[in-house]
Amino acid sequence: MTAALLTKRDLAQQCRVSIRTIDGWIRDKKIPVIHMSQRCVRFRADRVAEALDRLETRAAGTPKVRTMEVEAK
Repeated sequence: MTAALLTKRDLAQQCRVSIRTIDGWIRDKKIPVIHMSQRCVRFRADRVAEALDRLETRAAGTPKVRTMEVEAK
């Protein structure tokens, strides 16, 4: 089964951040992006979630909290 591709707006809503934050993550290469054309980008939710999990920093002794829920479509 192929994972659904998300727009920048969809990803921002799922991560509860602004589109500018998504742009920053793309610029800093913190999340994987699929370039459909020069101006059109899409994201695979599962791969973005994995990338954010790897970047997650936690204080010692605090439980891990996921930043994004991956929805199966």
